[in-house]
Parts: sequence; C-alpha cells; structure tokens
Amino acid sequence: MPTPMVPHVGTNLDTGQDPASFSASVLSVCHALLPSWSNVVDVELTNIPGGITNELRVVVPLVTQNQDGSGSGDGKLKNPKPKQVVLRVFGKGTDSFLDRKTETAAVFELNALGVGAVCLGVFGNGRVEEFLHNVRPLMHLEMASPEIAKRIARLVARFHALRVEARAENGKMENETTNTLGNNNSTPFPKNATPQPARIWDVMRAWQKAATAAATATATAAATAAATATSITIDGETKTSAQQHDKQLDPLHLASLAGDIDALERSCAAVNSPTVLCHNDLLPGNFLLRCDDDQSRVGKPSHPNQGVLDLAPESSYQTKPRANPDDLPEKPSLTLIDFEYSCYGPRGFDLANHFLEYAGFTGEWGLVPDAETRGRFFVEYLKARAANGGANEGADEGTDESVDSEHLKNEVSTLSSEVNAFFPVSHLWWGLWAAMMTHSNDSAVGFDYASYAAVRLREFRKTRHEDKRR
Repeated sequence: MPTPMVPHVGTNLDTGQDPASFSASVLSVCHALLPSWSNVVDVELTNIPGGITNELRVVVPLVTQNQDGSGSGDGKLKNPKPKQVVLRVFGKGTDSFLDRKTETAAVFELNALGVGAVCLGVFGNGRVEEFLHNVRPLMHLEMASPEIAKRIARLVARFHALRVEARAENGKMENETTNTLGNNNSTPFPKNATPQPARIWDVMRAWQKAATAAATATATAAATAAATATSITIDGETKTSAQQHDKQLDPLHLASLAGDIDALERSCAAVNSPTVLCHNDLLPGNFLLRCDDDQSRVGKPSHPNQGVLDLAPESSYQTKPRANPDDLPEKPSLTLIDFEYSCYGPRGFDLANHFLEYAGFTGEWGLVPDAETRGRFFVEYLKARAANGGANEGADEGTDESVDSEHLKNEVSTLSSEVNAFFPVSHLWWGLWAAMMTHSNDSAVGFDYASYAAVRLREFRKTRHEDKRR
C-alpha cells in the first residue's frame, strides 16, 4: 500500500525537558509538520493522564491575532483555527518491543479506512494526531451493559474483518481489495486472501526472552553490589538488598515460561481458531463513546480528548461518577482506537483478552462475564461477521432470520471453545509484557508493572492446567 503524503520530521522530543524548553520543541515540530500553524507563536500543553505505553499531550496553538485582525493585550490569543492537536510521544524503551515504523504504517492504512484518530504528521519518536471531540473512554463497569457489549461485539467483528498489509507477513497480501468499518459499499475480507500466520506466539517468545534477560541482568547487578550493601532486617530476618531483590523476582520464574509458550501453542492449535487482524488491547479505555450520545452525562472526562488514552489505568476513572447502565443511550456509538499491539492472530485470543479486561488491573476475576453472557456476545459477533463479511456497521441490524439458528448455535459453541482455550494465553501475554516493562529503566512511570505481572502470571499458572470450563 502506498505511503500517504503525511509530513515527516526527524526531531526527537524529550518529555523530561523543562516545561519551557519542551514547549519550544513541540512548537518547532508542529511548525514543521502542520502548514496551518504558520502564525502560531506559542503552545499550551495539557497532559492526558493514564498512558503507560506512550505519553500524550493536547497541544493548543496560541497566535498573535485572530483572523479578523483583533488581538489580545499580551499578543497571544487562543484561536479555534488552526485546530488543537494531540501529541503522542512514544514511551522511552518501547521501541525495543514495538515496531513503531510498522505501527505507523498500519495507522495510515486504518486512517484510510476511516478508523482511529487521523495521523497528521510523524516525528522521530512519535506522531501528531487529530484532536477527537465529544468522545470519552468507556468506564470499566459500562462494558457490562448489554447494549454496550452488543456494540463492542459488532465493532470487534468488523475490525477482525479488516485487512492491513503493514501487519501482514512481509507487508504483503494477495487479492488486494478495499475494506472499511463504515462504508456501506465496502468489500469484505475475501475468503481466498493469503492466510496470515498467527504472530502472537513469536511476540510472546520475544517478550519472554527480553524479560528474562533484563531480570537476570538486574539480579546480577544487585549481587555484585551486595558486598557493600547494608544489611536490612525484614520480619526479624537479616537480608542484603540483593537478597531482598531476588525474593521479589523469584516468584515470577520467567525462564521457565519459554516451555509454557510452546505447550500453549500446541494445545491451542487443536481449536483451530481463525487468524484475523487482532487488536490485542480491547480494554475499556480503547473504546470511545460519543458524548453527544451519552444522555446521562455521567463519568465525563475532565478533558474532551481523554479518549485517546493508552492502557489507561483503572485509577484514571476512580474519581469519576460510576455510570448507571440504564442511563446509557439506547444505541451508543463506539469507536475503537490505539492499535500499537495489533497483529494477525487467532480471534479466540483477541476475544479472551477482551473478556479478561472486565477484571481490571487488580485482577477481580469474578467480574469476567460468565459463559451465558459470553454466549450472547458471540451471537452478536457472529451475526456481524455474517452480514456482508462483517464490513458494514449498519448491516448487522435485524439479521436474526439471516443466520440459521442451528448453524449459529454450532458457531457459538465453536467460538466458546476457542476463547476458553486462549484465556491462559492472555494471562501469559500480559504477564510477560508487564515483567518486561518492570525491568526497563526507561519504562513509563506511574504504573506498578511488577504487581501487574504477578497478578497475571499467578492467574496463568492457576488456569493453564484447568479443563477450561469457564
């Protein structure tokens, strides 16, 4: 797919700079990437909280005068044009496990399909994107709303039907065609398209090696320093700081997980889950609800563009009122965002990932939808896939008669088996991710990666040998 004409500049931004210097650097990047910003003399930056993979800022342009010639006393005036934008600065160290070039190419393709915030320009370690108005991320408990769950099922089904060459093996797919989430004249993913390998296994192997190597290096450094370390007393027992560090690392047993990945790949092959374009991060913060559809007005973010959060921690929402599902709009409009972890993989993995996100970052597994609730989700998902290949947003309405009930029942059973098989895989995926981030000196701050790694790996070891009767 040809690269779109999106401006590029090689500048790297350092969010650790003092505020004045960082603002000046951001202004310089915006001048280079955004032609409409020629009269902007300064910027106002607002942090978008919650990101633990990237750092996000809203950038408001300040100009010397309005278009009608009127000015302000200090020579700076907020002007609705040029428009404010979002600055996405990639987290330090994340390029070691995220292919940012491929990610940006995938964003271009998805933008061409009408998916995600539009990329306006690319700089050395990030992107400038459009500012999304009148949206907010779903709150944790809202995903349990039957109507929201129905809309999520349909949206994920349509995403799974997309074709993105940047995420394909060698960046190429045969039988090229047009596809989209919202164009009623779109052509669905053809059945004779080149099959894509499931890439999640290779990703997990890379993460396991990186996490193990980092943990080993950290432990070695701690042991080297132990000779001069001051002994500490913990629960009446004297330990060096290195010994205490080892005590924290040992329960993860990262090196042993290589064999678990191999075993899971073999066992999951038995369910033969179809390979699709997986999002791989279907948590509530990556679903945006249109605020003008949100009749309750509850849980509004303090900033209108908070909807572009990356892996927003549960704490980002705790200060907001909890939504009453009965107050949600009758037919809520949802948008899916943030595709940096996307790749081709088994659909059962992506859906298992989504259901486990109901438990939040603290691992409240009792909140995961039960088999009956998941069955209703599967029905909506399968209907959306059956309607014109899952490509049309409105085509999945009123399709009860278009899908044979016995056939649908069998398909639900099949999909249920796929998802059950991939529950442990999801735990291992995020456990390895968090363990890898734990030992990255340059990882984003404000999130307890080690605790999250322990939560997910503990549940992985609990569920990997179960008979998957969730």
